[in-house]
Amino acid sequence: MSDFPIDVAIKDKDVVLSWKNSDELAYIEIQLLKDKYSPPYFTKRVRSSDESITLTPEDYGNGDPVPSIPRYATAYRILPPITLNPLPKYKWWNEYPLSKSPDVVLGKDSYLTPWGSYWGTVGYHFDGVAFTGDNKAIAFTDDRYHVLIDDVSLPDGSALTPPVNWSGQGPNQQKFFSIGPDGSVKALSILAPDSSTYTLGPTSTIAGPGSSMTINGGSLCAVYGQDKNEYGGTTYVWNAWWVSQDGHIMHAESHQDSSSDPKVWSSNRTRVWHDNDGVSAITGKPLEGKDALIWFIVKHGNGQKGILYQSSRVGNETSTSEVQQADESECYVAPNCSLASDYWGRAGPVVAWVSPEGAVMALQQDRKLENDPVFKEIAPAGSASLESSICIDGEYIWWFGPKSELMGAFSPNRYDGDVKFEDLEWIVWEQMPAGTGRKGKYSIVKSEKYLWYAGADDKVHRLFLSRDY
Repeated sequence: MSDFPIDVAIKDKDVVLSWKNSDELAYIEIQLLKDKYSPPYFTKRVRSSDESITLTPEDYGNGDPVPSIPRYATAYRILPPITLNPLPKYKWWNEYPLSKSPDVVLGKDSYLTPWGSYWGTVGYHFDGVAFTGDNKAIAFTDDRYHVLIDDVSLPDGSALTPPVNWSGQGPNQQKFFSIGPDGSVKALSILAPDSSTYTLGPTSTIAGPGSSMTINGGSLCAVYGQDKNEYGGTTYVWNAWWVSQDGHIMHAESHQDSSSDPKVWSSNRTRVWHDNDGVSAITGKPLEGKDALIWFIVKHGNGQKGILYQSSRVGNETSTSEVQQADESECYVAPNCSLASDYWGRAGPVVAWVSPEGAVMALQQDRKLENDPVFKEIAPAGSASLESSICIDGEYIWWFGPKSELMGAFSPNRYDGDVKFEDLEWIVWEQMPAGTGRKGKYSIVKSEKYLWYAGADDKVHRLFLSRDY
């Protein structure tokens, strides 16, 4: 809903928008929509002091030779962003266009996943994003475009996990996981590249057709670790989780080349949140050896909000429970939001989410799971879309606001000695204007020097982060 009053008039197919100047605002954001529920197809930032703007069919037609007159027009206040100059890590941010890339349009359920790794054996360094579109697994790295896999079994909505170097099957491969349109779960690998050519390596089916939900692309998480074998050597381990057709968390793991049969990970009574439009996100981090910790969302009441759950494996014991706050109350989550996790030093992993009131929240869990989690509000209620993606990278967190604006938060004391998680300070600002992004659990990811996001135009965009060293 518009939060800035405007008047709309149609004159010979021109759209005339007018408003009263506000001394408190430098700019407002004009949006045109096809209906109340679609993302805006036209946005324009204008000065509040202009007090009117006339849009011709050429302006709002978006390339259509016979454009329809817009049915809905809205306007939003643009608050002055906090200056980025004092922030110590990034001197400035700038939208950086994708070059040498085809006009690939994301499917409505496409996942973005970071692809950043140094392939030392062949001297290649990747800093980019991978996603599915046009029945391909596609990657942009710096200014280069790559088709990783050209396969009709990868629809636009396939879930993807980040490709990582996999020493368990030779030094020149990267492994990642995907959910197929038939609900199968596959482990795929990419062989070391020859110039810009990529070859699909060994592919194995972890779980057969019908094993996974495919709603909204399904939900998939993988973590990697190292364990000691019986001879004292190192064994490389992966763990993968997905949601079964009946709503259970399923799990498979591999030590080196042999993988286990899929098994129900959580108890039979614990079923993740899902409806006709989506399924809970899953995120996780390794602990020690083959041990791991994951988070997911379970339905609460009529489904208007979810409850955050965590599940772990320590040794050979698996434990699943709802996350409780300090007062032992339930931790409520907007069920369609993303979950994002990161490591913040030896203290333990961090997970972030959106509350049902639109606040951006996070908690830190100690690595040994011996203490209660510590909670922190990153941004207050009303700051985030309830269907927003979230991305964590060190002292930065990104998400989409309620008007699809790209938002960011920075912690200036993140690396101040032994600062505790509950004592972190957070500065919140608007990075890109209203109408920038689109909803979806995996629509914002971070590689080494780029922030990638799915735009309202269903294309991949990136921001270049210039480090102030």
